[in-house]
Amino acid sequence: MQLNTAIPAFEHLITGEVEKWKVFNNSYMDHPFHLHGTQLVITKRVLNGQETSEAFKALRDTFNLKPYKHITFKVKQNNNKIAPVPLPYFRE
Repeated sequence: MQLNTAIPAFEHLITGEVEKWKVFNNSYMDHPFHLHGTQLVITKRVLNGQETSEAFKALRDTFNLKPYKHITFKVKQNNNKIAPVPLPYFRE
């Protein structure tokens, strides 16, 4: 893999706008997922094609992402004083 730092990871974020994100753990290990400066609500979990709605809807900033699991969540960036740290994009 090659690190691509030319693409700003958060240039599309607009303060106050609700976004729907989908993350996927393509490894064999659990991975904690964390957002800075905001909170999220998980709406859906998918593992092996089996979709489940989130039974416990709560604001959180961290969750565990199990191996090969997709998680969909809604997030709203409320604090325009927090500049998101750009995450690296990887390209094969």
